[in-house]
Amino acid sequence: MKLKAVAAVLTLFLLVSAAAIAHAPKTATFEGTIDEVFDAAVKVAQADWSV
Repeated sequence: MKLKAVAAVLTLFLLVSAAAIAHAPKTATFEGTIDEVFDAAVKVAQADWSV
C-alpha cells in the first residue's frame, strides 16, 4: 500500500516538474557586429518612427 502511494507521489512530482520546465521563459542570443546592430536599429526607427 505504501509503495503505491510513494509511486503516485513521485509520478505527480515528475509531471509537475515537466510542466514547469516546459513553461519556463525562453531566451535568445543574437550575434552581430556593432555596425550590423546599428543599421538594423536605424531601419526599425525609419519604418516605425521609434526606436
